[in-house]
Amino acid sequence: MPIIASLFQPPLFLRNGHLQTILPTLFRRRFLVSFTRQRIELADGDFLDGSKNYVLHVPKDIPVALFWSVTVYDPITGSGLANGQPFPSLNAMDQPVQNADGTTDIYFGPKSPGTGKNYVATLPDKGFFIIFRLYGPKQAFFDKTWKPNDMEKVK
Repeated sequence: MPIIASLFQPPLFLRNGHLQTILPTLFRRRFLVSFTRQRIELADGDFLDGSKNYVLHVPKDIPVALFWSVTVYDPITGSGLANGQPFPSLNAMDQPVQNADGTTDIYFGPKSPGTGKNYVATLPDKGFFIIFRLYGPKQAFFDKTWKPNDMEKVK
């Protein structure tokens, strides 16, 4: 791409590029932001522990026009859990194995439950949480006639 000569000169107080990026924030309207803590736990009141094994039973006919995804997050940083897998997630594009009845079981834990299983790794020394996303949700999601099950401990 050719460089075009320009005679433009910003005002003296805006010649610093960094100042140009922070100056608008000094004058924009700010609204109070409220933060709500939420306790994410299992049915037995226990937290998700990376050293234990869990399964998420996803009902059949997931109501999406595009795809679905389940991602494991670090509760401290809020970022994807650095679990050694290329991505800390599993989604419909990974072509997960379905059960004979059309449901999908997704396993979470420090060790894989075996080959041929839908598995997302966790870290033994960390807690975690998951987010199950529907991209292009269909009416069954909004009607609440379809919803994912709760995670359960693998016995």
